[in-house]
Amino acid sequence: MMGERTAPLAGLLEPGGSPSFARVRLLEGSAELLLGQLRLHAKRVRALAAAFRRETRRLGTEVSADLGRIDHNLDRIATQSTVAMSAIDLAFAGTFSGAGILDRRAANIDLEHPERSAAQRVAEHAETLLEGLRDRHAEARAALHFMIEQLVVCANNLAIVVGRPGEQSLEQLRIIIRQMRKLSQITAEISARLDVFVQNQSAALQELVPTSSARESVLASLRAQGAQIMVSAGEGEGRHGY
Repeated sequence: MMGERTAPLAGLLEPGGSPSFARVRLLEGSAELLLGQLRLHAKRVRALAAAFRRETRRLGTEVSADLGRIDHNLDRIATQSTVAMSAIDLAFAGTFSGAGILDRRAANIDLEHPERSAAQRVAEHAETLLEGLRDRHAEARAALHFMIEQLVVCANNLAIVVGRPGEQSLEQLRIIIRQMRKLSQITAEISARLDVFVQNQSAALQELVPTSSARESVLASLRAQGAQIMVSAGEGEGRHGY
C-alpha cells in the first residue's frame, strides 16, 4: 500500500525530473516500431505457409509425403512467430507501463516499509521490470531462432523436391524457396534488433538498480532497523510487566 507524500523527498528530483526515468521511457517509440515490424513479419510467414499449401494442392499427390512434412514444419514456424510476437508484446507492455509509475514509486512513501528511501523503492521496482524484460526476451529469442533455422531447413528440403525430375511445373515452389530464405534473413535481422533494444533498455533500468555491494548495504541497514525495532518492543514489554 502506498501513501502520498506531502513534501519533496530530500535528495530526489521532483517527479518527471529524473534523467534515468526519461531514458527508460525514451525507447518506447523504438519498441513500438520493432513490434510493428514483427507483426508484419508474422503475417508474411503465415501468408507463405498458405501459399505453399495452395501450391501443394495444385500439384496433387505425387510428392505429397515430402511436401506434407514441409507443410507441418511451416505450421510450427508460424506458431513460433506468434509466440515471439506475444512475448515481445508482453515484455514491452510490462516494461513501459511499469516505467510509467517510477516517478510515483519515487514520490510516494511505502506505508508497509516507511524506512525505505525513494532510491530503494525505485530500485526494487526497476529490478522487477528488468527481470521481466529479460525473461520475455529469452522466450522471444528462442522462438525467433527456431524460425531462422527451420525456414532454412524447409527451403533446403523443398529444393530437394524441386530438383527431382518430373513432368509438373514447379516454378512456383522455386519462388517459395527464395521467400523462405529471405524470411529467414529478415527474422535474423529482427532478432538482432531485438537484442540491441533489450540491451539498451536493460542498461537504462540497471542505472536505477544498486550494485551488489550497495544492495548488501541496503539489506544490512534494513536488518539493523528490524533488530532495533525488536529491541525497542522488548524494552516496552519489560516496562509494562508483560
